[in-house]
Amino acid sequence: EIAFSHTPLGGLYRTALENCSHLFLLNFDQFDTVGRLNLKLKSFGFLPFSINLDRFKRLPNIIREKIIVYSVARLDWSSATRASTKRNDIFFRGFARVMAERERADFELWIADWGVDRIRTRSLIKSLNIESFVKFIPVGDKNIFYENLARANVIVDQFNIGSVGLSALESMAMSRPVFAYCDRSLAQKAYGSEIPVINCSTDEDVFARLKELTPGMIARLSERGFDWIAEHHAEEKILKILLDTYRGILSD
Repeated sequence: EIAFSHTPLGGLYRTALENCSHLFLLNFDQFDTVGRLNLKLKSFGFLPFSINLDRFKRLPNIIREKIIVYSVARLDWSSATRASTKRNDIFFRGFARVMAERERADFELWIADWGVDRIRTRSLIKSLNIESFVKFIPVGDKNIFYENLARANVIVDQFNIGSVGLSALESMAMSRPVFAYCDRSLAQKAYGSEIPVINCSTDEDVFARLKELTPGMIARLSERGFDWIAEHHAEEKILKILLDTYRGILSD
């Protein structure tokens, strides 16, 4: 948001970007941001988050009585002015459509209870008539977050900016498939491949993807997500990018 503002802070920020030796982009939607700003950058490139695969192991994804779907993104969806909201409501509306068709409740939705739209989200859940399928989960420290990821079967991130952050990547590193919206062309630019999320940008997409979700599909996506993280986000991969970048700066 700051990069596009016509304020002293926005101008200072853009000046800083143009004067740095190299700009690391940490989310691949920032390729689009850089393009729209039309800045004269000296050098820039994508730096994936480093995932310590000694901490994150391939985990079994065991479905018990119900498929537990855990929405981890902060609740931030109602603003009509900011471009960086999470649009959590897109998933909740698609989920409600699926549950309205079900003869039995085979999904349970957990919602991480944080963000500016906590109260609005409760009102939305009530209006969608899915209160009986929803649990609001208190946000604890990182260890509690990881425990909740391990208890869930499918993770839900954001549906607006076109990329995913650390929570989604850590979820995949724990063998949990992720619902999110990712811009395929920008992902290709960053990674050279698409990121294997369950890609949705509308409640119709969510409705369709949830309807086709099966235990077998969850198992396959769990394996694929972990393998993709190991290929693109392992510490050794990130170290090589950093060393190559710094060597390039020093040699100029």
